[in-house]
Amino acid sequence: MNNDISIILSGYSGEGIQHMGYHLSYIIYKNNYYIKTFSDIPSEIFSPTQKITDISEFIIKFSRKKIISYFKTKYCILLSTNYLSLKKNIDKIKNKGVIIIDFDKKNYNFLKNDKILLKRIKKKRYIKLNSVNYINFSLLIKYKIKKLSNINLLKNSLFIGFLVFYFNLSKKYSIYFLKKKFKNKNIFFLNYYLFKIGIKIGEKKKLFYKNNTKIAKKEIAKNYKIINGNLGIVLGIISSSIKYKIGIFYSSYPITPSITITKYLIKNKNYIDLKIFNAEDEISAICTSIGASINIKKLLGIIATSGPGMSLIQESLGFAVVLEIPLLIINVQRVGPSTGFPTKLEQSDLMQSIYGRHGEAPIPVFSINKINNTIHIIYNIIKISLELKTPIIVLSDIYIANNLSLWNKIKYKNLKYKKIKIKSVINKKKFKCLGGLVKNIDKHHEVIKKRQNKINLIIKNYINITYILKGNKNGNILVISWGSTYEIIKESIYFLIKKKYKIGYLHLICLYPLPSNLIEKISKKYNKIIIFELNNKQLFYIIKSYCKINIKLYNVNKMTGYPFTKLEIIKNIKKIL
Repeated sequence: MNNDISIILSGYSGEGIQHMGYHLSYIIYKNNYYIKTFSDIPSEIFSPTQKITDISEFIIKFSRKKIISYFKTKYCILLSTNYLSLKKNIDKIKNKGVIIIDFDKKNYNFLKNDKILLKRIKKKRYIKLNSVNYINFSLLIKYKIKKLSNINLLKNSLFIGFLVFYFNLSKKYSIYFLKKKFKNKNIFFLNYYLFKIGIKIGEKKKLFYKNNTKIAKKEIAKNYKIINGNLGIVLGIISSSIKYKIGIFYSSYPITPSITITKYLIKNKNYIDLKIFNAEDEISAICTSIGASINIKKLLGIIATSGPGMSLIQESLGFAVVLEIPLLIINVQRVGPSTGFPTKLEQSDLMQSIYGRHGEAPIPVFSINKINNTIHIIYNIIKISLELKTPIIVLSDIYIANNLSLWNKIKYKNLKYKKIKIKSVINKKKFKCLGGLVKNIDKHHEVIKKRQNKINLIIKNYINITYILKGNKNGNILVISWGSTYEIIKESIYFLIKKKYKIGYLHLICLYPLPSNLIEKISKKYNKIIIFELNNKQLFYIIKSYCKINIKLYNVNKMTGYPFTKLEIIKNIKKIL
């Protein structure tokens, strides 16, 4: 396959679009394709309003060649289950793209009454599936399915079967996925039956994707594992526990989108010494993790939370700073303030993570830049936490948490067998762990300075893992970013460099302590700086505060619940140039 293929699966929230996306992604990966995905989930399930904002989407991009990001200007295929999802996405499909529609009578009537949309769809290639002809109540009764309300969810297996035939993919991986997903035999056999119906529809219509090729010679599925960011966090925790020979005490209160970390840990609990505590709230969760980490030789306390949960743990984090214990705090960010939009993307917890505690309580803050680097970052952060005896906050977000990418497992195949000893990098005379509150106010200033100096050792001893530098070593513009914006900005900058633009790219992994000397040194080689963030200028203000920069700083911010697009990044860079 010369070009990559991109698919949009789109329907109402509650129709199983996300499950269908994960199912199809797994099959594509097992057929030896590189893959990136993007899921857009409404905050309300089975919404009564039925507006465009209630549409659930799952985008899949796959190729025989490595992919930087999921983004495409125009997509190849749209599978739409209702009129609104078609209306929302028709402009995103290429002129030679394919639209697959599966509407009920109500949605067909909407389409017929919209003459403009009907004309536009007729100009493109489209396929009608009509799953209602194959799924009915008698079929559910035959397979002894009691919940008749699930009739609309079953059609997803039919869609998968059709797409498997359409792209000439091996069907055996779908069978494995369905068996793993549906433990009830009747539900499995019904889904498998509909999967085969989908294949037969494709055979009858004799439809194939034009650029289709046979299985690749390079066996990607053997060398890579398909993961999302929350699974990557769990794999990083497991690898650290094995290598550092330390048990894990994990506590959390269920909150979106960090909740699946608990699920993945439970699935992998037999690999390590692991204790999981489901707390009644975030305050209880952080306090129990602190208690576990006090027994530093045996256990490392870890807590995962999101959004308002981060606010609740701040007081106890101050106590953890006083105790000077290793502790990992994972914050999977979402839109705020308050409960906000639990299923939408934002990077708005940076200031809170750095400055949110009472008093002078410095805690290192790191961020995850991409899904397939999550394991390595978590591994390094735990090492630093154990060596410096300090709590560390790691910022992920809902984009990292929910989307899929390939992780090169070959690099880590000997992970279980190699032991690494933790060596303290602290000068014991200079940085003696205080282990409690300072009772003498005269020593308070001295103790605060010592704690800050200890944290600053990250920039001195671990500088190589605090940043990523790409692009031209000098030029007109230096782009700075952090978190999950990495891949889309990297792809945009490489595009501009090919067009002869001189651009550098500095992506920060460690956000506190900020590598200010490094930023100042690099900035001298450029004329302007642009800082891209999914918040209201939080890193922009931090860099202005900590760094002495003599060139003009610009900021590009977005707070719509969605990531930057390639077009937005290129447009803003050109505008400032």
